Amino acid sequence: MDDQGVYAGLALIRRRRRRMWLLLPFSFVWFALSGFVLAFLDVRNQWVFFFVLYAGVFLFLVAYVRVQFSRCPRCGKFYHFCWFYGNVWWCRGCFHCGLPLKTSWEATEQGRALIRAWLDHPPPRPPIPKVGLRCSECGYLLTGLTVQRCPECGHKFRVSSLTGVKSVCKNP
Repeated sequence: MDDQGVYAGLALIRRRRRRMWLLLPFSFVWFALSGFVLAFLDVRNQWVFFFVLYAGVFLFLVAYVRVQFSRCPRCGKFYHFCWFYGNVWWCRGCFHCGLPLKTSWEATEQGRALIRAWLDHPPPRPPIPKVGLRCSECGYLLTGLTVQRCPECGHKFRVSSLTGVKSVCKNP
């Protein structure tokens, strides 16, 4: 993806986060004020009371889900989310590729250079641990590799398929 696409994607994530943070205090104020007004007007219908009272909370939850499931403009995966663990919505970097969510330095030449560096050279994967994993095609020892391709025969593999352990987070 080009620089402009990354900037636009990061701006969208920041807008969604800002909207969520603004809706958090709004939902508390709405809850308190609507409860007071409905009690003052002596509304006896419990469904009207329930829907009016929880409308602000519902808006916040919708904004939270939109932030949580925002896609990273660089890798295309969820920016803040990886099944049951990972970065949460207040963290400022992609869980998968580490693309930072910065606001102040993005307009400077140094900031654009940093984002271009992130796009051109993603951070390396941790090396494959010393557990004796071998390529299923040629038997080459895979210890210490940072890419998931056998250097001997070129076969692509997944560490989880070689170990038989299923990963909770579906990183490639």
